[in-house]
Amino acid sequence: MGLTPGKYMRLIRFLKLMRKYESKEIDINDLIYMYNYYDHSHFIKDFKLFMSESPKEYFKKEYPLIKAYSKKIK
Repeated sequence: MGLTPGKYMRLIRFLKLMRKYESKEIDINDLIYMYNYYDHSHFIKDFKLFMSESPKEYFKKEYPLIKAYSKKIK
């Protein structure tokens, strides 16, 4: 896959968090702590790494990338 095991686990955690957020099951702030992010800055760092944009930019749009990945990981 071209990912280290650590980065792969971060990706899985990030995608699961985003899938829950999109399903409107729980608030993003609660999800950040539920998925063991130390704080918001660590979440934002992963967000920028995997999405290549800031959360602020992304949440202005729809969620096509997360929808595509979340169907693959269940």
